[in-house]
Amino acid sequence: MKKPILLVFILSLAFTLSSYACSCSIFDTVTSQYQKADFVATLKIIKIYKNFPDTNQYYKADVEIIDLYKGKTLRSIYILGNNGGSIYNSCGTFIEEGETRLIIGSFEGNMITTYLCTSFYKPNEVNYKNNRIAERLTLLKKHVKNNSISFINEMTIYPYDFKQNYKPELINYFSLVKVIINRNGLIKQVKFITNDSDTLKKAYLDYFNNIINWTNRLKKISNKNNSENITVVFEIKPYTSLKEKGS
Repeated sequence: MKKPILLVFILSLAFTLSSYACSCSIFDTVTSQYQKADFVATLKIIKIYKNFPDTNQYYKADVEIIDLYKGKTLRSIYILGNNGGSIYNSCGTFIEEGETRLIIGSFEGNMITTYLCTSFYKPNEVNYKNNRIAERLTLLKKHVKNNSISFINEMTIYPYDFKQNYKPELINYFSLVKVIINRNGLIKQVKFITNDSDTLKKAYLDYFNNIINWTNRLKKISNKNNSENITVVFEIKPYTSLKEKGS
C-alpha cells in the first residue's frame, strides 16, 4: 500500500510545482509580441519603487526612453514581480536600476505593465544583435505601427505549416510578410516587408493563398479597433538546419 500512496504524493507534488511555473510560449516571437502590445520600446530603468501595498503584484519603475517602437512616450512602467513586497508570482521579474531592456507592454487599467516573458530582451547582449531584433522592430514600426490584434495563442499566427527548405548558408534568415484579410477570409493584400527573393515570394504567395486555413485562423484573431479588415504580420524562418528526406 505504501508504494501507490508514495506515487500519488509525487504526482500531486509535481502537478503543484508545475502549476506555479511561468510558461513563455516557444512560438511567441518578437513579431507576435509586437502585434499584441500597446507599448514597445528600448528603455533604461532609472529608479524602482517597492511594491505598495505589499499585496500589489507590480512595482513601479521610472524610465528613460531610448527607442520608441510603438505607443506613446511615458515616464514610468509597472513590472510584475517582487521589489520589497510579500507577493510571489512565477511570471514576475526583477530589473535593476541602470539596466537597459526591450520592454513589450500592455495596458492594465491606465498603467503600462510588463512581466518575465516580455521584458527579458537585453539590447546590449550579443544574442539581441545576432537575432537582429532591432531590425525587426524598425520594420514593424514602419509597416504596422498603429495596428494591434489579439489572438488566443501564438500558434494562431506562427507559420507552422510552411514547407521549409534546406539551405544552411541562410539558416539565420527571416522574413516578415504582412497580410491584410477581411473577416470572410478573403486576402486583400500580401506585402513583403523584408527583401525576399522571387523564389521565396512565390512560395509565400502559395502558402497564404492555398495552404493556410483562414476559417480556423480568423476565429482566433481579432482587431483591437474592430475594423473590417485584419492586418497580420507573419515572421517566417524559411530555412531549417535539417535536411529533408531524400535530399
